[in-house]
Amino acid sequence: MKKLLTTIGLLICLCFIAKPAAAATDPGIPILMYHHFTTGNDTNAITVSKNSFNEQMNYLAQNGYKTLTFQELEAYLDGKLANNGKMVVITMDDGYRSNYDIAFPILQYYGLKATQFTIVSAIGGIDENMFKLGFYGGSHCSLTEMQKMQGVFEFQSHTYDRHFLFNGKSILAQDFTADVREDLSDAKRILEDNGFKQYVFSYPYGESSGSIKQVLKEQGVRMAVTCVPKRAKRGVDKMELPRLNVSGKMSLEDFKKLVQAPK
Repeated sequence: MKKLLTTIGLLICLCFIAKPAAAATDPGIPILMYHHFTTGNDTNAITVSKNSFNEQMNYLAQNGYKTLTFQELEAYLDGKLANNGKMVVITMDDGYRSNYDIAFPILQYYGLKATQFTIVSAIGGIDENMFKLGFYGGSHCSLTEMQKMQGVFEFQSHTYDRHFLFNGKSILAQDFTADVREDLSDAKRILEDNGFKQYVFSYPYGESSGSIKQVLKEQGVRMAVTCVPKRAKRGVDKMELPRLNVSGKMSLEDFKKLVQAPK
């Protein structure tokens, strides 16, 4: 009897010893959202100074962060790429020329990558819709500049020219399906004719709709980003990916908190 109890006790101990430790909570991956850059002091919620951007990219490079393409992010979301807690995705909306003049050389210097979401009708000019509303962030990248940025940037759609508000909401999210299809088809055709394969989309003002999602899926788009301020984690709707805005008023310490994995 004593031998039997001893054997049972040993088996129980072995069960506890063999039990694997609980998996660490996946911190997710921050998708950072930028827009415009400046060499002056005219910073705001969507305009970041050259010095601040350089400090931020230096921090990422010096601390071993990897900047992912959306293809790599997709691999993570599908469970095919492990997250080491030092991964970020850098995005830039609208396609301002400051992405070329300021962000591109800094990213190139540090060996980092980014995705620009381009308002296609504004390529090489200005976004007329935003200009009429009193917002002007400068001229937009030309096709020649975009082609020079390849290898550091990938280029995805932010609509052809449906990037404006109507009654306080994104016009694209209110459009009929046929109008959405026409706009997104024009954007896709122009970008792909110039060598930029389309598989991700950025919703204007972060607002999606059933019509937009339907058309995007028809076009083979596999992911889309919003402005919901969270980290992207496995299980998230890949057509509703969250992003974290990098404000021009943000300190370097605030930026570190934004990208560091929660403890």
